[in-house]
Amino acid sequence: MAETKAYRKATGIARFPDGGQSLVFYYKRDLFIFSLTDSTRVNVLNLNDLSTLKGHILSSPKIVMCFSDSVLFFRIKPVLNWDSYYRIAHNAEDSANIEMLQKIYKKPFLWDISKNDVWQIDSIGVNPICELKDSLPIMTAYNLVKSVPMESLGFDIMQIYPKSEKDYVYETIYLKNDSRLARKAVVEQIISRLSQKQIRSLLLKMDQYPNSLDDYEKLQYQISSKETYEQIKALLK
Repeated sequence: MAETKAYRKATGIARFPDGGQSLVFYYKRDLFIFSLTDSTRVNVLNLNDLSTLKGHILSSPKIVMCFSDSVLFFRIKPVLNWDSYYRIAHNAEDSANIEMLQKIYKKPFLWDISKNDVWQIDSIGVNPICELKDSLPIMTAYNLVKSVPMESLGFDIMQIYPKSEKDYVYETIYLKNDSRLARKAVVEQIISRLSQKQIRSLLLKMDQYPNSLDDYEKLQYQISSKETYEQIKALLK
């Protein structure tokens, strides 16, 4: 599952007493199927509607899936059980939205791999003989997915928050943007289009920047910037 979220941190009095709640101004969540053989991915289903549940924390819903021949069966459940959402509904409109989503997600989904088509089926009478697959160790899965371009997962940084490329590059090389994935998107979508001379110049700035910091800040920067530095360096031919 790929989740794209852009937000502004709470500032001023909104930060108190518990740190405040960030303002989410862009949110997108999609379910992808990732092939271990050729690293291709297919966007199977958009799950944005689950974020409309009142009291819903923007965390991953539970997804149960299994294979049967060339078909993938999967069921999606929200973070809380449905009764909990009804209890915290503020009004009739909230309750109607919960009822609508419950009707959608109470049925299992079926993805026909050969046709790349998704539809829902009645769970009554459907009991597929599922082929159980061993789950991948988390670091193995991470290493497989980290090479996937951010744009192919729906993360187009200029579409999410348009501003000058110069500002994005500055935030990236000096770690003013604390999102590792956002920096990766900048490298892929902006820095990759720069000339080789410009890329070398950025690397030089990153090499020199720690000299302006105190010992603690220098160590923090060197550790936190390593992945971004290597991503930029890999663009050199």
